[in-house]
Amino acid sequence: MAERIIELADLSVIERNLQIVGNKLQDLEDNVGSVDHKVVALNNELAALTREFEEYVLSQGRANRLAQAETRLVQFDHELNKKYGTYEVVRRSAKCILQADDLGMIRQ
Repeated sequence: MAERIIELADLSVIERNLQIVGNKLQDLEDNVGSVDHKVVALNNELAALTREFEEYVLSQGRANRLAQAETRLVQFDHELNKKYGTYEVVRRSAKCILQADDLGMIRQ
């Protein structure tokens, strides 16, 4: 008798609901595919940003080392000037020697 009740039942409502569920699953699958593409695009953008950041860090490191070298050079120059003077005498003497050599006044 239970089998007879199932045979007589209207299954159209169940079929329609199964079709709706199927459509919803298809929509969900499409959305998951869209999200997957967006994740790939974001990963690519993140990789590019990571490369740019690493280049920036290297560039900044070089700039910092250059600034330190310039500071050390200025300090070294200051120390030399303090210890040995401003080299004014050496510059004047060298200039005179070169001028004399150009005029042929100096012989070996």
